[in-house]
Amino acid sequence: NSGVYIGPDAVKHWLAQLFAWLLILTVVKVILCFFLWMVSSPLASVAAVLFKPLQNNIKLELFFCHDRPAGCSECGLLLDHGSLFEG
Repeated sequence: NSGVYIGPDAVKHWLAQLFAWLLILTVVKVILCFFLWMVSSPLASVAAVLFKPLQNNIKLELFFCHDRPAGCSECGLLLDHGSLFEG
C-alpha cells in the first residue's frame, strides 16, 4: 500500500518507504560518482579540445560558466551585461 499513511502503522510504513527511497538514491549516486570518476580523464581531454577555441572570448566563457552568478538565465546568458556577441 504505497502512499497509504493512515492507521496505527502509518509512521512505520512511511519510515520503511523513506529508508528504501534513501537506499535507492544512495546506490544510484554511488554508481553515478563511480562512473564519472572512471570517465573523468577522457572527458576532461575532450572538453579541453572542444573549449580551446573559446578560451580567448570572455563573453563565451561566461556563457559556458558552471557557477552562474545572479542575473543569469537558465541558458547561461548574462542578462545584466547585454548581448553575448556585442563588441
